Amino acid sequence: MEQQTDSTQEKVAEDFRAKRLAEKAGLSEKLAGFARLEKPYKIQASRDEGEQALAALADTVQLEYVWVFDEKKLEWSYKPILETYGAIDYENGSIKHIVSIPSTLHSPENHDSIFYHIHPATEHSAVAEKQEEPMAKDFLIVNNQLPLKDDIEACLNLMRNGYQGFRLVTPKGVTEVSFHEEKLGDKKELNFTVPATMIYEQLTKGIDSAINTSIDVINTALGGVFSVKYLAFEETE
Repeated sequence: MEQQTDSTQEKVAEDFRAKRLAEKAGLSEKLAGFARLEKPYKIQASRDEGEQALAALADTVQLEYVWVFDEKKLEWSYKPILETYGAIDYENGSIKHIVSIPSTLHSPENHDSIFYHIHPATEHSAVAEKQEEPMAKDFLIVNNQLPLKDDIEACLNLMRNGYQGFRLVTPKGVTEVSFHEEKLGDKKELNFTVPATMIYEQLTKGIDSAINTSIDVINTALGGVFSVKYLAFEETE
């Protein structure tokens, strides 16, 4: 009886935390289940609905999380991650998040699946305040939208295992990364660097311009083996 009581209390506490997170993220009643980050779940929702839910969470949580979207079933699957942490360098104005993908997600259940994860944006203001550069926050928004080398490597492995696509979501939009095996050839290593000076120069034309120019640099460096595309969310008043 005591064990059952403890289990019930734990469930109530989990429900409370999920409800608070959903409210903080501004998730609708239909999408509130996306905030249940402590246990596995499956939710019926369109791709657009799911991406909006992930964007809201990326503007609320401090760590990365991962999902799989089945385009045929219109179903989102979530599995709690084994390890996730964020490294914030206030002095140099950099933020890095690391996540270990659960082994159960290394291969999809079917080939209609797209792998998703979020790049949180909750620390941008705090980090930018420590910088002398007036556009530091905008720089972090741009950088957050770009795939890291770890993302590129994950995309390669996951798409080789059968995933249809690989996407990262931020409050600003979705970045889609695709791997093209036929263009790999004898290339053994693919690296890319997006100069910070270039991002700041492009920021004078706007954040989206800086993101798209940065992605052009990445695509050129990757030589068609990977293709990266930025899909901005529509601005709402």
